[in-house]
Amino acid sequence: MVVDALFALLVQIDSSFAFRVSCRAGVCGSCAVRVDGRERLACQTPLSLVGSGVRIEPLRNLPIVKDLVVDLDPFFAKYGAIHPEFRARPLTEPARVTAAERGLVERAINCISCGACHSACDIVGLNKQFVGPAALARAWALVGDGRDADPDARLAAAVGENGAWRCHN
Repeated sequence: MVVDALFALLVQIDSSFAFRVSCRAGVCGSCAVRVDGRERLACQTPLSLVGSGVRIEPLRNLPIVKDLVVDLDPFFAKYGAIHPEFRARPLTEPARVTAAERGLVERAINCISCGACHSACDIVGLNKQFVGPAALARAWALVGDGRDADPDARLAAAVGENGAWRCHN
């Protein structure tokens, strides 16, 4: 895996080399980097996939702290703009979510907030106010959840001046 090459670089060549890693199972997203120009999780990307002469870079559209470590504060500030926390509406009986309802938001639900889509998004790079794809995906997941307390307000935040209508991809 690419993360193994990063550890080898740290141990064998440069003990000051900085990168993020945590779970090594593709769950936390902390190891998100660009591998040969594409956003990937280092712990899930086999070296055999990228071949020799691989180029590993930090995520784009975020300030670089050191080496492959980026400052994720701008990413999470944009993510927070759509109020990403689940707020349940009062229920008189258990909520039922159909397979069709779940299917509409499946990919958004599986987001691990790694910032890879933020890096890959050209609009984020052009418009620093644009909330970005991760925030929009989270808004979509919550608006599509029938248990959400205020989908209209969340939708309004997602389609506001710097929301979905700024995306041109």
